[in-house]
Amino acid sequence: MVKRGSSPACKSARTGGRRHVPMRTCIACRQPRPKRSLIRIVSSPGRGVEIDPTGKMTGRGAYLCLDPDCWDTALSSSNVLPRALRTSVSTDDRAVLMAFRDQELTAGSVGAADG
Repeated sequence: MVKRGSSPACKSARTGGRRHVPMRTCIACRQPRPKRSLIRIVSSPGRGVEIDPTGKMTGRGAYLCLDPDCWDTALSSSNVLPRALRTSVSTDDRAVLMAFRDQELTAGSVGAADG
């Protein structure tokens, strides 16, 4: 027995052709944004804390928007990033994340192709 309205064609007809856009919240400014416009930071047991460019790495993730002020808030001595990742963030990991912020966000190269 086939359920009525369960085929993909029926689903797009019901929603008017609009696709679902996954939303995530920036851990610093708490603003919900489309997932593709945020940068995921992931903490995994064997690898520590790192940038997840694909959004598919295993481990606990947290999202930051492209605003350098949000990165400053998350990477400062506050407890924002460690609380979101539920782990401590080492000085080395923090330095790598700050280097990413300085190199990628201030240059404006991240997300420029998506616009």
